[in-house]
Amino acid sequence: MKSRSPRGHSYDDELHDILVEHFSGYTVTTGNISGYWKDAHGHEQYGEHREYRIAFSDPDDISALQDYICGLAADIGEESVYCEINNQAWLLHSER
Repeated sequence: MKSRSPRGHSYDDELHDILVEHFSGYTVTTGNISGYWKDAHGHEQYGEHREYRIAFSDPDDISALQDYICGLAADIGEESVYCEINNQAWLLHSER
């Protein structure tokens, strides 16, 4: 996410700003986080990832963050983003 958005900032910086401004902060884990999955054509894919943890004081904020993440996924060319809330996991698709 080091590439630049159409707004001239790195996607990392934009995500940081959104998480601090609207959700009062976050924790990010980097390092040996990787995953395997099958794409829409059935081909195995591999990627190295970061894990973001965000606390919500208002449940309505969850939907707002999901909408932002779907737009971000589309901007950076990702089909979907893995999401986990309260031990339930699903994919957020770039075209929501």
